[in-house]
Amino acid sequence: MPIHKRYKRLVELKVRSLMSSPAITLPINSSLYEVVETMYKEKIGSVLIVDENDRIAGIITERDIIYVASRGLFKKDDIKAESVMSKNVVTVSEESSIYEAIDKMRAHNIRHLPVIDSQGKPVGVISLRDLIDFSVSLLKILMLPEEE
Repeated sequence: MPIHKRYKRLVELKVRSLMSSPAITLPINSSLYEVVETMYKEKIGSVLIVDENDRIAGIITERDIIYVASRGLFKKDDIKAESVMSKNVVTVSEESSIYEAIDKMRAHNIRHLPVIDSQGKPVGVISLRDLIDFSVSLLKILMLPEEE
């Protein structure tokens, strides 16, 4: 298959084929300690914070944890996820293309992009790491010799 056809098929891939799933979520009243413990246990760089309807209320990333640590706030036992999380979370539909996800991440300077279903509930996260892995796969395919 010619290179341009291989490339086109890969670019048309949907976010759902690349995202880490299921979405790792915690309720909005969780402690920051629970968030950090979950991130460590799951080996992930972000946790989605959800409201009582399982809708995304915020996201806490490694960057947020570093900020809190740099301010000495970890000494407070009662710090809640809600007070640390980033609100107005940028999301992408699981039906969106990989290109759309990359464009949103670039435009908003984010490393973790929550993926939602048609009801607006979180189903996964696409991370910068996922995109790097995808890029490596893409390069391997593009470097294959053309078939005659």
